[in-house]
Amino acid sequence: MNQPRIQKNILVVEDDEQSARFIQVLLQGSYTIHNASWAEAAWDILEHESIDLVLMDISLPGEENGLALTRRIRASLRFGGLPVIVVTAHAFPRDRENSLAAGCNEYISKPFERTQLLAAVQRQLS
Repeated sequence: MNQPRIQKNILVVEDDEQSARFIQVLLQGSYTIHNASWAEAAWDILEHESIDLVLMDISLPGEENGLALTRRIRASLRFGGLPVIVVTAHAFPRDRENSLAAGCNEYISKPFERTQLLAAVQRQLS
């Protein structure tokens, strides 16, 4: 008897509605998507849902940007091992370095190819 496939849960932390919708369209059907547009909303989802991967924008409204939130995730005993992929319009080499130094597993700059995002997600979830 075949077991039903359990979908992985991905948290998309993105304040730009179009970008969040685009990522959701790319991933829906294969993954369960949770959306947050700022850091505290993302943290709330992390505490109440079983998240397997975070797609993180760097620029977020409020006091905490995506890199600060990533550092908070890394410092947490509960979430410290959670894979985080930065998906951002910040595309300079220093942005990549800062993202990886904050604890992100991978860095993707916008605009990105669909296959690039899917491959990164699959790498981090395998």
